[in-house]
Amino acid sequence: MLACSHYRNVSKQTTRTELVEESTKKAQANIAQESSLKRVEDELEQGIVKKQRLENENESIELKRCLEIVLDDVTIDATLLSSKSLTIVDYKIYKEGRKTFFQIFRANGNSRM
Repeated sequence: MLACSHYRNVSKQTTRTELVEESTKKAQANIAQESSLKRVEDELEQGIVKKQRLENENESIELKRCLEIVLDDVTIDATLLSSKSLTIVDYKIYKEGRKTFFQIFRANGNSRM
């Protein structure tokens, strides 16, 4: 009888140690998964931060380009379109079906329809 109880105690102890080993293996696996997830999250955060930094740099470069100072020495000769006079010498009217077209002859020899 004593031998049977001894074997029972030994078998209970081995099952307990096996359960403890399994739980430690599961805990180690969970820790490994968590650490790998943290690494992935850190890499994603670093990528996002890098993209934001590049966008901010691009915006600042664009703003600097927009804020360039134009020197007063530079003059621009511009004439308004309304002040230009078109010298029309002659014109002809063409009809094709219901549509009417004008051919304009200018003083410099150009003609347009």
